[in-house]
Amino acid sequence: MAAKRRLPIEVDVAAAARLVLASYLDFLGRPVPEEEKGDSKAFAARHAAARAALSHLEQIDKLAERHGDEAQQRTVGDILAEARRHLAATPFNEQEEPEDDAGGDA
Repeated sequence: MAAKRRLPIEVDVAAAARLVLASYLDFLGRPVPEEEKGDSKAFAARHAAARAALSHLEQIDKLAERHGDEAQQRTVGDILAEARRHLAATPFNEQEEPEDDAGGDA
């Protein structure tokens, strides 16, 4: 079985991570629209979008480990940590849970 050759990739992974983080923070900073408050599907969609952005940053972090220099690796790691902190403090994590009337009082 032939060994796979790694092709050299010329990409500034730190710059890519900064772009993803900027978009992510823009998304997290937007208030939850009134029509989405109390809507469990909208809440799940917003949470999934935030997790997808984190996943994207994690992939960039892996790319940095494989192809970036030490400075890029450190920068991408710091950006990923910052994104995780923002997710933990995001306004939609404080959103009221939707009321469930199933089996409610009659």
